[in-house]
Amino acid sequence: MKRILMMTIAAALLASCGQNNESTDPANDMTDSTAVVMSFYGETITPEGAISIAELKAQMATTDSLETKVRATIDETCAKMGCWMTVSLGENEDMTVFMNDHAFFVPKEGCVGKEAIFSGIAYYDTLSVEYLRHLAEDANKSMEEIEAINEPLAALSFDARGVIIEGVAQPAAEESHDDHDHEGHDHAEGEEHSEVDAD
Repeated sequence: MKRILMMTIAAALLASCGQNNESTDPANDMTDSTAVVMSFYGETITPEGAISIAELKAQMATTDSLETKVRATIDETCAKMGCWMTVSLGENEDMTVFMNDHAFFVPKEGCVGKEAIFSGIAYYDTLSVEYLRHLAEDANKSMEEIEAINEPLAALSFDARGVIIEGVAQPAAEESHDDHDHEGHDHAEGEEHSEVDAD
C-alpha cells in the first residue's frame, strides 16, 4: 500500500513538472510583434536623450535658438510633399518642424497622433501672411481657411536634420520628389539660425 502511495505521489510530481515546462514566462515570450515599430528619415538619430515639449518651451524662454532633440505628438504633415509637419505645443498651439530645407521627407499621411523624435535647431521666427497661406495650401486647407489668414505669426519653429516616427513602418522606398512639383517652396523665412546654444 505504501509503495502504491509513493508511486502516485511521484507520478503527480512528474505531471506537475511537465506542466511547468510547457508554460512560458511572459518575460521570455517576447516577439517582434511587441517591439515598437519605427521609421527613420534624414540623418540617423536615436530616441535617447529627447526632451519633452514642456522642457523645450522652458529652455527657449531664455534663448532665440537651440540645438536639441525633441519628442512630440504629430498634428499634421505636409500633404503635398511631406516636407514639414506640425507638432502640438499644448494650449491649441503648434510648432512647424521643417525637413532641413527639403533634404528629406516624412510620409504625407498616416502620421497624425503618432509620436515623433526629431533632432536639429529650434528657433523663434515671424512667418508672413504669404508664407502661412503657403503652408495652409500644403495642408490642403479650403480657400476660405486660406483667405482667413491675414496676420503674420511669431512662432516657435524647428529645422530638423533627422526624424523618427513611432508607430509608422519604414517605407519600402522613398518617393521621388520633383522640385518642379513644388516650385518656390522655400522655408528660408526669417533669419539664419547657424549659431545656436548647444543642448
